[in-house]
Amino acid sequence: MTLRIGWYTTARGMGSRKMFSAVKAAIDSEILDAEIKFVFLNREVGEAKLTDGFITELVKQNVPVINFSSVRFRKKLGAALTRGSGQLPAWRQKYDVEVSNLVRSYETDIGVLAGYMLIFSPNFVNSRVLLNLHPALPNGPVGTWQQVIETLITKRETHSGVMAHLAIPEVDRGPVATFCRYPVQGDKQIDVLWEKFNKSQDSNELFDSIRELGMSYEAPFLVATLQQFARGIIRLESNQLSSTKSIPIDVTEGTLLLRGGG
Repeated sequence: MTLRIGWYTTARGMGSRKMFSAVKAAIDSEILDAEIKFVFLNREVGEAKLTDGFITELVKQNVPVINFSSVRFRKKLGAALTRGSGQLPAWRQKYDVEVSNLVRSYETDIGVLAGYMLIFSPNFVNSRVLLNLHPALPNGPVGTWQQVIETLITKRETHSGVMAHLAIPEVDRGPVATFCRYPVQGDKQIDVLWEKFNKSQDSNELFDSIRELGMSYEAPFLVATLQQFARGIIRLESNQLSSTKSIPIDVTEGTLLLRGGG
């Protein structure tokens, strides 16, 4: 059965757009038996050039687009912008009620969070299946992608990865479905940067190189992960992961094939 996908993004960077392009290309080439039922953006036309460019591409491809500006919604309510409070403000929960109403008519099996820069409220998360990516191995570094790379460097890790987990109210704590692994040491080009870092303690070049490497895995990894769902290898039963294989599933091999062998 064709996997029905709802896509949630802010589309403020090229990484999220590359993930969408990779999934769409895999669908069009029949590598992935899926359909993107809609793309939801928490920005409207005119808020950001990168987002506008993405919307233009979606329209050309006849992909249903749902726009609902979180910034304009907050300002309309007269709510203050809060950061790092540990609890979602009331306006965010109201916003998610409106988002839920907007996407309700689209039948989907799974939602993909790809560069969506807001945290969904517990009610929204608990009422649907949402897949989120984290740029680390299971049991690897937590936090933002910047914090992950800083930890990799500080601990001088030899490998990193990408994992996909279900979104739950506790951020980045949902059950992990899949992961892939790649080396951050052992290649001549990156080892030169490790040597420079060891001598100077200036991690800028090494940091950028690890970031670029990780991003090159994200899009093919997402395709390989969605293949697991589309093929029924991973099933969703009452919003829980189920499989005849041991979960999380290592999709490194499939990711490398889609990436072009590394």
